Amino acid sequence: MNHNVLLIEDDPAVVRMIQEALADASDGPFIVECVRRLSEGLDRLNEGGIAAVLLDLFLPDSQGVNTFGRLGAQLCDI
Repeated sequence: MNHNVLLIEDDPAVVRMIQEALADASDGPFIVECVRRLSEGLDRLNEGGIAAVLLDLFLPDSQGVNTFGRLGAQLCDI
């Protein structure tokens, strides 16, 4: 079973680190989709098929706990 993970992160080094960590995870396989902005992540979530979200709270288009609040307002079953 594949696990589709949406990674909302703007730092390429962090993206690589998370991708590598999930590639080595025994619970995989994980399919990691990456976007750099919260707005892109919200658009992707509307398409469906995401099992989990990893979220940077400090993005170019959203900062701090407001980032989590905006994401949480859109999530239904993730």
